[in-house]
Amino acid sequence: MINVNSIKDDIERVDRRYDGDNDIIPGAPVVTWTDRELLELVRRLTDCCMDLQSQITEMGRPKLHRYYFINRPPFVGTHPDGAVAQQAWDPVMFAPDVEGRKFHGYADYAQPIGFEQIWKYELYPQNLTELMFYNAWREENSK
Repeated sequence: MINVNSIKDDIERVDRRYDGDNDIIPGAPVVTWTDRELLELVRRLTDCCMDLQSQITEMGRPKLHRYYFINRPPFVGTHPDGAVAQQAWDPVMFAPDVEGRKFHGYADYAQPIGFEQIWKYELYPQNLTELMFYNAWREENSK
C-alpha cells in the first residue's frame, strides 16, 4: 500500500522553501534533491495515482490494465498469473491505441503488474504513463 502521508511530507519539505510567488524564502533551509530522489518521488506519486486509478470504475466495471505481447502470443507461461482476459492475434496486428507497433495479442489485469514482470515476460504496457516509468526503470536497472 502506498504511504500517501510520506509523499505529502516529501512535497512539504520542498514547499517550505518557497513563498506564494515561487521565490525562495530568505533563511529557509536549503533542500536539494538528487535526480534519483526526484525519480523515486515521481514513481511513488505515479504508483499512488495508478493505485487510485485502478479503483475507479467505468460504467460499473473496474478499470483494466492491458499489456501487449511483443514476441509471442498469450499461452501458459507467457505472462504473469492473474489475467482477467486475454486475446491472441494471428497474424500479428497493430494495437488500436499504440502507433507503429505490431503485437501478438494482449492480457488484461485488474491491477497493474510490476516492472520486473513486464520485463521478464516481454510485455508492452498500454498506459503511456506506465510505459514512460517502465522505460525509466529499465534504463536505471540496465535492462
